[in-house]
Amino acid sequence: MPKTCYLTLLMGILLLAGGCLDPTGDDDDISGDDDIGDDDSMDDDDTGDDDSSGDDDDSGDDDSGDDDSGDDDAEPVTCSSLAADIDVPADYAQIQDAIYAASQGHEICVDAGTYPEHINFIGMDVRVFAAAGPSQTVIDGMGTGSAVTFQQGESPAAILEGFMVTNGRAQNGGGIYVHQASPTLTDLVVSANEADHKGGGIYLENSQSALTRLVVEGNYADHIGGGISLISASPDLTYLQIVDNSSSHSGAGLAVEWSSAATASHLTLLRNVSGHEGGGIDMYSSTLDFSNGVIADNWCSHKGGGITIGFNSYAALTNIAVTGNVADHEGGGVNVYESDALLTNVTIAGNSATNDGGGIMLFTASPTLINVSLTENHAPAGGGIYNYWGPYPSQDPSLDHCNVWGNTGYDFDGMASPIGADGNVSLDPQYLDTSDPSSENWDLHLSNSAPLIDMGDPAIVDPDGTCSDMGAYGGPGADQFDLDWDGYPEWWLPGAYDPATSPGMDCDDGDGNVYPGNGC
Repeated sequence: MPKTCYLTLLMGILLLAGGCLDPTGDDDDISGDDDIGDDDSMDDDDTGDDDSSGDDDDSGDDDSGDDDSGDDDAEPVTCSSLAADIDVPADYAQIQDAIYAASQGHEICVDAGTYPEHINFIGMDVRVFAAAGPSQTVIDGMGTGSAVTFQQGESPAAILEGFMVTNGRAQNGGGIYVHQASPTLTDLVVSANEADHKGGGIYLENSQSALTRLVVEGNYADHIGGGISLISASPDLTYLQIVDNSSSHSGAGLAVEWSSAATASHLTLLRNVSGHEGGGIDMYSSTLDFSNGVIADNWCSHKGGGITIGFNSYAALTNIAVTGNVADHEGGGVNVYESDALLTNVTIAGNSATNDGGGIMLFTASPTLINVSLTENHAPAGGGIYNYWGPYPSQDPSLDHCNVWGNTGYDFDGMASPIGADGNVSLDPQYLDTSDPSSENWDLHLSNSAPLIDMGDPAIVDPDGTCSDMGAYGGPGADQFDLDWDGYPEWWLPGAYDPATSPGMDCDDGDGNVYPGNGC
């Protein structure tokens, strides 16, 4: 009955044989990440097929995180060894010239190097991919416009794959700008880009793009969406690391706005900094379905250090850890105002606010919480949950089989305590380890003796068919965590990792080089 910290610091999550991503935004460390766009994921056989998506065949083979991926003696992959219609720079010196010369459906292979240019797909549904991956292939926006643009109705067949996109600056979408198009973005590092308004790293408007295996790191927006900004967009976001981004107003990591409807899984939002609200995620009049992820150690100057669900929005959060986030006013972990939310098997721990609602701040909102563990959050008022309805008749949130314990500034403020009814308890959760000053290094698996084991809603079961545990490692999705993208699900059972009880599961979901048979 096991566990290891899936909150391991995000750059550590992408630790590779060739190096690890550096939270300082150092390009050399980012480019050393072989997990993202590594040589194997860039070849023709893997690209687009089931193996490249991290299925069992790919995740279980010897290439997954092995030493060869970073071996200095390994032969570099070049376009000459791959089948493509156009090679850069062999056929054309610049990527843009290759796109001009291409026909619909063509594949453009780009060899290692730095390409200081602005890429516009000009409506072409072509695949532009880097043979050597983002560690060696850079699109440099030169600080004078979006590095990459899709704005002429490109479909999912327009693919950008395997590059580092950096040094772009534009009004919206400094790194990648997508408007009324739905390209596929995969195996990219989007780093150190800026927007004067929205979407420092990536801007999606009226788009249904699929974003898979992206590191969005160290970007800045002078208003909203330092990492990613969604406007009337319905993307599918899978395996994203959104780290160390900042914005002057809101949504430093991810901004979901204006009738957007995003689906997200396997996201880590870590250490993003917002000048007003929604340090990790900010929502406005939109919906978000987010499962199996981490929102940790983000900060904002006003409300919603981890996530703000605001103004006629709806969020469904399932198997999420919200830890160590800080708001300089209210809603350290979660802020819900004039909106609705469903939180199922969520852990909200160690968040803080200087005024109200260390764990959760509610303003004219009554969300539903099921199998949630809300512990050791801090605020002068409502350290656990602060419920405020102003001039409106007050409504309490619905808590069903939840644990609320040890919050500084009272567990509940502005509402009646639900403890003792509907399966709600107040117990020490006995997480394996919350001793590190940074919550990204906590281990939130339950100990073998934890009272929250099998204490969840009987209608929700764990992967082994028993009654759900409370918190992020309970419910049918408890065994779906794979935040280091190595293809092995993290072990979820209580207690220290035991390969006998967790065969084939990852003992360290913070390190892509550690998996069953290689460190587990």
